Amino acid sequence: MNQRWRQIALWILPIGVALLLVWQLVGSGALNNLRSSSASTSGGTTVAPRNAAVARMSYGRFLDYVAAGRVTAVDIYDGGRNAVVEAVDPDLDNRVQLNPVV
Repeated sequence: MNQRWRQIALWILPIGVALLLVWQLVGSGALNNLRSSSASTSGGTTVAPRNAAVARMSYGRFLDYVAAGRVTAVDIYDGGRNAVVEAVDPDLDNRVQLNPVV
């Protein structure tokens, strides 16, 4: 009987690990990201995710964006030393972009 339990455990462990990996991929949406990335590479354009920083921004450029009315939100971190700016750029079809201010 001991040999039989060992055989069952050797089959259950890899199957359980494989099921766990599939569950993680489906739950995180990684399969959808793979499909959309393969579709976007054929079209030639890639769209950044909503919560991804697009580029670093200097403080002077940040002030220019504020003066132009492009800034929609600002999150300040580290006692005011770092900030993430959510801005709209008309050159990019008014898509929202996140920029860390240096």
